[in-house]
Amino acid sequence: MADESNPKELTLRDVLKMLRKHLVFGVLIGLVVFCVVAGYGLLKPAEYTATSQVLASYSVKNASPDELSSGTTYLSSQIKTFPGLMKSQAVLKPVIDDLGLHASVSSLAKDIEVTNPPDTFLLNINVTTDNADTSLDVADSITKSFKKQVTSSAYGSSKSASASNFDFSVIQQAELSGSNKKTSVFKYLFVGLILGIIAGLIAALLREILAVHVNDSDTAETILGVRKMASLPSSPLYAEKTPVVISSPESLEAKAFLHVQNTIECFDADSEDDSGRLIIVASSQREEGRTTFAVNLAASAVSEGKSALLIEADDQPQIAERLDLNANSGLSDVLSQNASLIDCIKPYWKPNFHVLPAGSRLGDPDILASSRMMRELLKAACQQYDFVIVDVPPMSVSSAAVVLGKQADGVLMVVGNKICTRSGLTSSAGRFKSVEVPIRGFVWNFDDTEKKSEKPRSH
Repeated sequence: MADESNPKELTLRDVLKMLRKHLVFGVLIGLVVFCVVAGYGLLKPAEYTATSQVLASYSVKNASPDELSSGTTYLSSQIKTFPGLMKSQAVLKPVIDDLGLHASVSSLAKDIEVTNPPDTFLLNINVTTDNADTSLDVADSITKSFKKQVTSSAYGSSKSASASNFDFSVIQQAELSGSNKKTSVFKYLFVGLILGIIAGLIAALLREILAVHVNDSDTAETILGVRKMASLPSSPLYAEKTPVVISSPESLEAKAFLHVQNTIECFDADSEDDSGRLIIVASSQREEGRTTFAVNLAASAVSEGKSALLIEADDQPQIAERLDLNANSGLSDVLSQNASLIDCIKPYWKPNFHVLPAGSRLGDPDILASSRMMRELLKAACQQYDFVIVDVPPMSVSSAAVVLGKQADGVLMVVGNKICTRSGLTSSAGRFKSVEVPIRGFVWNFDDTEKKSEKPRSH
């Protein structure tokens, strides 16, 4: 039994459906992210940046041009190391001690940014802290500590030049650029908005993609590639033994079946074949309400004056017990030629409503569905009834729906809200498609939306 499916490619329309479906969830996630980021920006202390600029040069009294050239070349090679040196322990430890800062070398280094513009001997020093005076003092103190460290004999020299001859001129005293609190708040608000939108979109898509069950009819429609024929709400009327079409014919629940039955009559309306409609009622798995639907669909056809034969081809039969019918003989007995069809058919409700129960022992539904006797039985039944409705086992345990679907006017899928799994429905759709068995439509069962009175959509 093939279990592979050909999942439908995701289109922009599908993505937009996902986002619309989980719009509220996505908006909530987006708002949470925005509030967290914006709140952090609002609560974060104001920061003050002090900026100073130092010019490095090489200076020796009475030096020859060659000595000056060698010194300048040496300075050019060393200046690239100065930004790192300014943030080293050798420079920052004296700064911390002199200013009495309660900070470690590593934490202070994070507040300092030193750059050397390309092809220059300039050093730009930026110090950012949450205190204006501290930023100014650190910027000035760094310059002094750095100059002392570089010009000391410990820094080193080359054969032709010495670092002790480096000179550092402060061409811009430390100046405060002001608090960037306002700018920071707007930055965090903007970043929060962008991240909130992104997080909301991702959350909505992930909630849809990672969902295990089919939770809405749009998803079922996308997977099956056909439109919804009707929505059936969760109703206590369906739990009763008597079909709702019989017990409450004027209810919305009953009228939904009438709509489906009328839609089925439109299938291939131009066909010259005057035999009855053979409808296979299928589902991906059990507990989706397939049998209840099949019983009520047959009753709906009968209520409109049509003749109907309801055949139970499920190896876990329920119809006979539900309708209080004698199940001693049925489909299995007819196919095994232990009884005739006329002896096994049970009348129900009206003279034109007949039921063929599963019988004493149905056996393997796949084998029975593919048998010559089954094909002949269905062909003969279609000559005698306006509607022949077959309730088959779920696709998860049997391929009977696929086998019988080739002979039928189409397959009707019953999809149970929050019961049917996405993987199961995708697999079922793929198996029907692989053998070119058309899915005529699907019924969305256990609908829990507010719009209970919404009219079913036409096929």
